[in-house]
Amino acid sequence: VANNRWTWYERGYVARLPESGLPAAGSMVTNASSADQVYQLAGSYSENNVALVDLDSPVVNLTPVSPVAVRALSFLTATAVGPATNQCVVQHADGTSETNRLVSPDWADVASAPAFYAGGRVDINNGVIECVGGSGPFLFAAELAVSNAVSPVTNIVLRVSGGTTAMHTAVLAVSGATSSQPPIAAQLSIRLDAGGGLVIESSAPGRLERTAVLKGAGTVWEDAGAIVDSVTVTVAAGEGARFYRVKSGE
Repeated sequence: VANNRWTWYERGYVARLPESGLPAAGSMVTNASSADQVYQLAGSYSENNVALVDLDSPVVNLTPVSPVAVRALSFLTATAVGPATNQCVVQHADGTSETNRLVSPDWADVASAPAFYAGGRVDINNGVIECVGGSGPFLFAAELAVSNAVSPVTNIVLRVSGGTTAMHTAVLAVSGATSSQPPIAAQLSIRLDAGGGLVIESSAPGRLERTAVLKGAGTVWEDAGAIVDSVTVTVAAGEGARFYRVKSGE
């Protein structure tokens, strides 16, 4: 609301590092982690050019100019003070809708595979440049399978669901796949609740599995029950690391 704090900047803003920053408005961006996903950035950076989802703007609508039927959606996104899990309602021309979870990683998350590396950010308050040549800020691809692949998508509703009170999720572009795609794995986000438990949120329903040790293909996973959108698990004092995954569609 105050239009302050850190944000991305356009290439050319830092003259000594012309390759840092976001590409020019209207540019096509290819996902660095999946070359079959291509996004088009907003046509102007001086007008509304991003969907911002936070407590000040808890519900956002993304309306395609030319609705088409798709089998999957990919959101070019990142979150400040993240990660964040937002509800995503995909609405179709035939009047149906489907509700999913959209997990947006923190824009400085070096553990997740980025779709785009901006190579710098700027403090709007004073013009200070940060992270040039360092870690972040990144943009990520958050993917969702679309069940109704016949009826065109006419609107996408993003609604605050889970994350910190200071989180700000930005969606810079949306890409849709019309051809047959392999199943999209569910994305998980984990946060602490007020009672100290772990709230695990999934972008798709399935079976939650856990393990204490990762051994690649030899990892032994233990079934932790069904998950629709979220579950809360307790953690014993002194308990070691625990890893989770979800097998969607089961």
